[in-house]
Amino acid sequence: MGFPIQERPSLVQQANPVAYASLDVPPVLIVHGNEDALVPHHQSRLLHAALTQQRQSGQKLETGPWLLHIVEGGGHGERFDEDHQLIDLTFDFLEKYLKGCDKRSQPPEQMNQGSL
Repeated sequence: MGFPIQERPSLVQQANPVAYASLDVPPVLIVHGNEDALVPHHQSRLLHAALTQQRQSGQKLETGPWLLHIVEGGGHGERFDEDHQLIDLTFDFLEKYLKGCDKRSQPPEQMNQGSL
């Protein structure tokens, strides 16, 4: 954020995607390298957990899905065009949720290389 997060907690909260986890979040594909030196991949795990928790505690069944894919050995902002599993996952996700099908009726799933 360009400053110590303890200095401006309200601004940090506004920038935190977890703060916006709700039952109205559309499908989200979260991709993060586990060797990201700038943004710890644990933050993506927290976002995925917050979205999944909303689904489990909510009344609406048409939310999600929220997929998490951790790229082993991936850093920050790298192109993951060599990861064929990620390429296939991305195209499948786009095909399923953005190409005119019922985007919100499928249950949440997890895609992950490595352990949660």
